[in-house]
Amino acid sequence: MKPERVGSLSIAVRKYADGRYGFDYKPPGENRIKVRLSSEDDARERAREILGAARGGHIDRMAIDEREFAEFLKWRAERLREMPIPKIYASYIATKKRSGVTPLTIAELQSTLRPFAERFTGNINHVRREQVVKFLDEREVSPRRWNNMRNAIVGLWRFARREGYLPATLTPVETMETRKVSVEVKTYSPEELLGILAVVEKEWLPLIVLGAFCGLRPEECQPNPRHRGYKPGLQWQNINWNKGVVDVPANVAKDRRRRFAPLTDAARAFLADWIDKTGFVVPSSAVDKPRARWVKASGIAWRADALRHSFASYRLALRQNMAELTLEMGNSAAMVHRHYLDLKHRDEAEAWFGIRPEKVPKVPRCAALQATE
Repeated sequence: MKPERVGSLSIAVRKYADGRYGFDYKPPGENRIKVRLSSEDDARERAREILGAARGGHIDRMAIDEREFAEFLKWRAERLREMPIPKIYASYIATKKRSGVTPLTIAELQSTLRPFAERFTGNINHVRREQVVKFLDEREVSPRRWNNMRNAIVGLWRFARREGYLPATLTPVETMETRKVSVEVKTYSPEELLGILAVVEKEWLPLIVLGAFCGLRPEECQPNPRHRGYKPGLQWQNINWNKGVVDVPANVAKDRRRRFAPLTDAARAFLADWIDKTGFVVPSSAVDKPRARWVKASGIAWRADALRHSFASYRLALRQNMAELTLEMGNSAAMVHRHYLDLKHRDEAEAWFGIRPEKVPKVPRCAALQATE
């Protein structure tokens, strides 16, 4: 059988005559210990536990003899001395890329870890928790961003442990507490949505409709100009008019998991002109300038992710089914309840999903143009 390996250490797992699986190992200075388990998987898991403890320096459970252990300690001490943070950072990012992590996630990690590696160039064992906290505080970011940066750094520490550059026990850096984040769910009223729909240019209308009435994220509707070849936006072919769903493919969804969002009656009404259309649902150009025009023309402030938040809040009020909503949103119930729900009454939900093109106020084009000048 193939032996279990962790670094330079290994344990040979075998099947015995009584049908059990296991191995023998001898801790330094102690009698030989026999491990016998009913399944090969259990035996291999036990072997990995022993090897992992050995690699972390727990010599009381070593599966090697004294001479081999002495060589291991020498090898491990050399690794701990020779691994400065910039080198670990480069290896960490390379590993993430090989494992298929999205370019956007890689960029997010680099935005934190590159300046961190430039600030701390020595051995990872020499960095103190208070130094990391000071580094994060100097960024002057929101609590949510502070936590995200903290998590990126802790991820680097965990990678270093897996690679054998840190001991098996948690370090003070990894025990940094997160900051308390106050979550304010922002939504629109039906009247505000009507005001936005009144000034949106037709080519951008699907962006608003798919967010407000189907719960899609803006980045799922629109191709990302920076990574267009990797993460395309939604296409008209993804809308199944007969089954009444928006098929959000894995390569479009934020969490890279396919899901079916509801094609509500309100969405059908507004998207009727595109029923035979193919290609991307919205332009690939940046939405910043058009969005600024809508705000100026309507007088309604743009609230980040408020269309999706509104969909979740009104949808739950109407359907009263959290399990169904979590599937439609592609989030856990806890995430939906904390980050998406601004509880609404049923009559408000009926007003939201009862919006139709004929109810959108007609804004004279000359007035709209004057408002954007």
